[in-house]
Amino acid sequence: MDWGLGHTTRCIPLIAYLQQFQCRIFIASTNKQRKLLENEFDSLNYLQIEGYDIRYRANSNNLGISILKQIPRLYGVIGREQQWLNRQMAENQFDLIISDNRYGLFHKNAHCIFITHQLTVISGIGVWADGLLRKIHWHFINKFHECWIPDNRNLPNLSGVLGHPPQVREKISYIGPLSRFRQLTVNKQLELLVLLSGPEPHRTLFETLMLKQLTSFQGRYLLVRGLPDEQPSSHPHTVNHLHAADLNRAICSASMVIARSGYTSIMDLVASKQKAILVATPGQTEQEYLVAYMQEQGIFLSAQQDGFNLSETLQKAERFESRIPDLDFEQYKTVLAERLSNTQPYFERYRTVLA
Repeated sequence: MDWGLGHTTRCIPLIAYLQQFQCRIFIASTNKQRKLLENEFDSLNYLQIEGYDIRYRANSNNLGISILKQIPRLYGVIGREQQWLNRQMAENQFDLIISDNRYGLFHKNAHCIFITHQLTVISGIGVWADGLLRKIHWHFINKFHECWIPDNRNLPNLSGVLGHPPQVREKISYIGPLSRFRQLTVNKQLELLVLLSGPEPHRTLFETLMLKQLTSFQGRYLLVRGLPDEQPSSHPHTVNHLHAADLNRAICSASMVIARSGYTSIMDLVASKQKAILVATPGQTEQEYLVAYMQEQGIFLSAQQDGFNLSETLQKAERFESRIPDLDFEQYKTVLAERLSNTQPYFERYRTVLA
């Protein structure tokens, strides 16, 4: 899915592991996603696909309402996505399709897996909307052979009720959290690292807010804009993008990180064992739930974008005792290897598409 880059970066461990099996790998992506992934994998097959382009207005106080209004347009995108896959199947004959939150990438002639961390839909506008969005969500998930949740089945876990509904269906598999990062033993070279991500225009609004307050920050800092395909910024101590290894090193070399509470960001910070302050995108109910859940579990401190004060928030973070859990970030390998071995008897060769 092309909503932010988290859906893209959390596929990197899967792609890297599939390479060990000498799979012929195709990556379906938008231009922005492709540019990021080409920095990590320059010799794979890239296929252009239309983005969902979910729109989120700056003055919207609830994402649920915005999504409901866009459902007819999204159905059109999903329909074109199905047509696109039919053409690609005729040409490339994929055996296995792994779709990260792209609802139309299922086909009767391939084993199809849907990845999501959100089985429970929280719209923020009422039970009726939650029920409607959940029905739509599961209408498409049920068209796939499996649904993978990048989290632990039991406590401790990172997605809370989002990935752990009261009733778990048979096709659900918990594959453990996914991250391209790990804990590194490096010197602390930064007092503060700011990681920007997520949908516009709130990514830009938060960047503007942070740059203004960082002018009076007394310490070494770096701001990563999360814009791999943009022109370099003129602001000092600011970069558009870092390759995975460099970003992993930057996270581990910082005394404190400020980041969005997107699920992939949370997995990356836990994998890096890094203290952090999480700031939810205003009105994005999933992030608002996750930021509250992280603080409730004592993992990360939460803060709000509205009225954000850097100095006061850093003082609170100094007093917050972060308890980052030890989680197994290698669980997915067992599940993925098993799926490949089960697929082999039914097909002449391995071919894999990650979307």
